[in-house]
Amino acid sequence: MSSTIKTVGNVIIIASIPVIVIVLFYSWAYSLTGFKVHKNLSHEEKASQAEQALMPELTDYIDRYGLRGFQDIDLQIETIKFDSIDELVETFPYLACYENAETHEGNDVKNNRATIYEIATYSTSNGRTGTSRLPLDTSSINSDSHNKNWTWKYSIYEYKDGSCRFVILVMPY
Repeated sequence: MSSTIKTVGNVIIIASIPVIVIVLFYSWAYSLTGFKVHKNLSHEEKASQAEQALMPELTDYIDRYGLRGFQDIDLQIETIKFDSIDELVETFPYLACYENAETHEGNDVKNNRATIYEIATYSTSNGRTGTSRLPLDTSSINSDSHNKNWTWKYSIYEYKDGSCRFVILVMPY
């Protein structure tokens, strides 16, 4: 009787190993789809993120950023929250074209739902597209071989309460 119990126990243990491995792999893969959020940034970190966004003048407005992915990592940089789009446009007049932008629903780095106004895109292969004339500083692209094949998407995220953020998504293409 005891050898039968040991055999059944061994079969259960051996059969559960693939299930455990599959669950662990799925959990790991799923964790790559969300952003790892960085906030409470130092001035140097904010300056670095503003440079990554190709907009050094954003340094004092950067609130947080998120990283997502495994090998080619997406970087999403978000400014502080503004009470309204009007306040955001007053601070950044070049975003006044948001009314002509394409919109869709999406999530910020903390997974909060928002309406996204896609203002402009810049890529190293296609240059600028979109309705805004953003003051982009592209000088770091030519000096840094790391970001030669990247795309920058500039958007406004408007939340249900009317508040909004200026958001830059930097991703490989």
